Amino acid sequence: MVCHRSEGAPPPTKPGEPGSNTTPRPGSNTNPSNTTRGQKKKSHRPMVSLTEETIGMGLHRRLTEDKQYDEILPKLDPKYTKVKEKDCVYFRGDLKVTVKGASNLPNADGRNIKAKFDNLMRPKKNKDLSDPYVNVCIDDIKILQTKVIKDELDPVWNETFDTEVSHEGTKMFFWVWDDDVIGKEKLGHASINLKDIIHKKVIKQKLDLFTPFKNVKPTLDVEIEFEPVSEAVGEFEVTRSYFPLRHSGEVTLYQDACCLPSPAHQHISVNGSPFTARSAWDDIAHSIEKAQKFIYFTGWSMTHDIRLRRDSLDSQKTKSYPILGEILKQKANEGVNVLILLWDEPFNNEEMTMAGVVGTNDEITRNYFANTKVKCVLAARKKNTRGMLETLVSNTSFSHHQKIVVCDDADASCGTVGYIGGLDLTVGRYDDQIHSLFQSNLNQHQDDFYQTFPGINNGSQGPRQPWHDVHARVTGEAALDIITNFTERWRIEAPAEDTCLADLPAEDKDESRWK
Repeated sequence: MVCHRSEGAPPPTKPGEPGSNTTPRPGSNTNPSNTTRGQKKKSHRPMVSLTEETIGMGLHRRLTEDKQYDEILPKLDPKYTKVKEKDCVYFRGDLKVTVKGASNLPNADGRNIKAKFDNLMRPKKNKDLSDPYVNVCIDDIKILQTKVIKDELDPVWNETFDTEVSHEGTKMFFWVWDDDVIGKEKLGHASINLKDIIHKKVIKQKLDLFTPFKNVKPTLDVEIEFEPVSEAVGEFEVTRSYFPLRHSGEVTLYQDACCLPSPAHQHISVNGSPFTARSAWDDIAHSIEKAQKFIYFTGWSMTHDIRLRRDSLDSQKTKSYPILGEILKQKANEGVNVLILLWDEPFNNEEMTMAGVVGTNDEITRNYFANTKVKCVLAARKKNTRGMLETLVSNTSFSHHQKIVVCDDADASCGTVGYIGGLDLTVGRYDDQIHSLFQSNLNQHQDDFYQTFPGINNGSQGPRQPWHDVHARVTGEAALDIITNFTERWRIEAPAEDTCLADLPAEDKDESRWK
């Protein structure tokens, strides 16, 4: 962000004046004496539409470089004060904003053709009231947005947002909008100087909204808490996380899906014992095979015909390992609850007439497990947004990205084992620290070639795309948190399958072991 010059700095030169970096266009008239009588001198400043919406949305920072704009802007917003270089601050820390409610908002519905069209397209109980929501911005950067409340001029949100900020700016703006099917309409705005927030740290205030509507005096009730990063107390716990810090259980970290033995491991010891490399997919396969009650999956993608176990030297041995889909169907036939929750990619469909864009294979996976005891549910990425266009962009541009396997492992003394991290159990994710581009196409990747470059479909046409990521195995209370996370999502995405959820193992029900 560029801050403005302080008062007393020389005004910017105009095109053609000494010291100007702008060269006049050929044929342009820059000499006032050459201006014919009755002809107005052309301005070299680009035309800018000055409306109340431009106030606080970043445009004013450029306009205030000229004194004439300092005279225009206060007329549009009586609360406007010129932004000076000394007003710019580094706003970095933990921010908590509560948007409580608003009063006496103007009614924007039914007063123009667009609003009347909105009423026709979206029938309402009362067709003549605004549908307000609030955007919170640091200058022109939107950081928060409340939900839309239908047909209400005195809305109550009571929404609290916790976020980390690291911005250079001048003010925090609160923009109140009326939601329409097509676009939006401004109801009012207010601002608080970032310097005041940093100094006071806690602000509880009912703000007067500047509005383009007449004969109304709307207000917005907000609370702000700010802790600068310089005052944060160093600790291991991540603040504002969904689950608290756990002190029991174990954590095993993995590099890539497979970690081959290496001479470098000979120089590493753990508690005096030689270090043994562990492979994420080998451990996941072992836990799945030993599960007796439940196996829960969430993922961006899962491919049923991949092999979790592979041999780097023997291609025939690799082919002898069962594919993931067959393992899961076998466990389900043994009475294990196998539940899979995958992202529903919007650009394909159940009939497979649309193949999708990013290759998640979600419909293929669901069709594979259809009519089996494995329950596979596709979860669309839904968000409560304003307007049809924003909803379409949101639901098609973002996805569910959790990658979880959690199950009861008969060989684990802890009862429940959770795997979480960056590796989906899908095509192209199996790799080791060597990241071979060609040789592994003959064995480990003979049926798992992955390359996004156009025209390269198999190992004979070019190199495979390597994959480097990390994963973790957790036990104890953290593993139970993973179960809770899955259970909450499953009950929302698959309420008809709620009875499929299994009881926790006896070891996990004994809360005394976690004290």
